[in-house]
Amino acid sequence: MLVEIEQVDGSVYPFTGHITFTDPSYNAQTATFLIRAAVDNPQGQLRPNQYVRARLKGALRPTAILVPQRAVQQSGQGHFVWLVNQESKIELRPVVVGDWYRDSWFISEGLHAGDQLVVDGGLRVSPDATAIVKASSAAAAAPAAATGSH
Repeated sequence: MLVEIEQVDGSVYPFTGHITFTDPSYNAQTATFLIRAAVDNPQGQLRPNQYVRARLKGALRPTAILVPQRAVQQSGQGHFVWLVNQESKIELRPVVVGDWYRDSWFISEGLHAGDQLVVDGGLRVSPDATAIVKASSAAAAAPAAATGSH
């Protein structure tokens, strides 16, 4: 896996590096892992304690479920989505969200590949309402995407 450096001005540092150390402990307060990377610095552009942003290139999440952020809602009990079940009825499903990528959330728990989600109109649906399913442009990013109404 390569490490790419983005400098404070937004420019990409011309050399990539590699990971030399990873701490397996997850810091829940900062939502981070401790990782150390080595990057060539032949012109001395990078200085000690300089702020940069590091991107890991080549990381894959082959079993990840990615859903549009607008499909995920939040209540006092946590995050949830509206699903269209086998009988074309709407049901509420609690989910655990992880990181986001562009305008989508990675879902850590609560969904399975092939689940059909209510992406738009979620504020107008209620449990056990009948859904009218139509294709969505978000279907490419999600395992399944649907629009539901009652």
